[in-house]
Amino acid sequence: MKQCEISFSDSMYERLFRYNIMPLFVANKKGEIVAYNKKFEELTESNGTSLINKTFSTLFAPEKEEDSQKFSLIEYGFFDESSAQEVVFISKKQKKYYLRLWIDAKFDEDLSLAAVEDFTEKRELELTLAQQNKKLVELKDQLQDFNQKLEVKVKARTNQLTKANKQINALLERKNEFINELAHDLRTPLVPITYLIESLEDEIKEKEAKKDLEVMKNNANYLKLLVEDILNLARIDSNRTEFNFEEGNIYDIVKHVLENNKITFDKLKMKEKNLVPKNTPSIHMDKLKITEVLENLVMNATKFMNDGGTLDLSAKVKGKFLEVTVTDDGMGIQKENIEKVFEEFFKGDSARHTHKGHGLGLSICKRIIEKHGGRIWAESKGANKGTSIIFTLRLSKYVKKTKHPKGKKIVRKEDAAYIKRLNMLKKKLKKK
Repeated sequence: MKQCEISFSDSMYERLFRYNIMPLFVANKKGEIVAYNKKFEELTESNGTSLINKTFSTLFAPEKEEDSQKFSLIEYGFFDESSAQEVVFISKKQKKYYLRLWIDAKFDEDLSLAAVEDFTEKRELELTLAQQNKKLVELKDQLQDFNQKLEVKVKARTNQLTKANKQINALLERKNEFINELAHDLRTPLVPITYLIESLEDEIKEKEAKKDLEVMKNNANYLKLLVEDILNLARIDSNRTEFNFEEGNIYDIVKHVLENNKITFDKLKMKEKNLVPKNTPSIHMDKLKITEVLENLVMNATKFMNDGGTLDLSAKVKGKFLEVTVTDDGMGIQKENIEKVFEEFFKGDSARHTHKGHGLGLSICKRIIEKHGGRIWAESKGANKGTSIIFTLRLSKYVKKTKHPKGKKIVRKEDAAYIKRLNMLKKKLKKK
């Protein structure tokens, strides 16, 4: 097959050079520009100003300072082989261009052809990423420094809180011990007073004296109940109360409590309702303690109800808990006092102060329910709009079959002495 030869005219080469899509220029061995195309003119923003005989070092500078010497050698034609050089060009509008010169030193004995590649966007992106990476490194160092300082502060604060917690626990223990001592000291003289009053009731016949004796008896009983409740609260707080957990049905306990207080309900002409379904799921509880809670809540409700009022006890399942509600239509609770009713000795507004009570019943209920892993709260729409006390107990099927920790059962010397004196007094009264 005969080889086909194609020849180009000088005008064809000139057209390829002048209208090439890449910026091109030709330089002599002195680095002077002897020719350039339209794209090169646009790149350098010469706007018709001739670039002939200008060295390309007057237009471009090496991107890196360490390449200056090499750049000069290229400019003056000391390299025979082709090479590439990255340079920077600052336009008349002060825009920086990042360029790569592809220099063909073998283009001609006396001339070199250079093609210009514009990679400004790529280099700016690289510089931006490098700057961001530098900032990230700085931020990382700052974060590490902050974390180290924070760790030191947290450790110091934790030590402070641990120390404070120990001090608080020590103070609470001392408080409980003080309450125990005080309650025992109060209870000791009350025992003979109570029994003496009971023995005098049969002997005294005078009406006025009997009235005075009744006042003494009521106040002695009030003090006795107050002391017992203070001791009960202190024992629960110090884990000295034993809890015997088992499965049980709240319906049976509600029924028992309502029957037990039937005389009080009839006296006040109250309507009591057991709205707890008989098939209510069993719950995990200490039956005696929950009975105590319901007794407290029921009797507390009767103190703030008018004769002929209604008392409802209900229960419903809420998730893993049974929600038990005691609702009365009595005097209600002011909104600002809703959160305070479970505080020790709190009685609320002046209307509540007219009722007998020492303000510990609901506090004891709260402690007992919390020991069961539940919670208790009050709801009321305001004065004379009734009150609901709601508490939760965990359903038996959601309780792990493990032994519940029991409270410490402790018999103090004072208790033993108190029991001994009580028994002796009983014997003396029997003889009389």
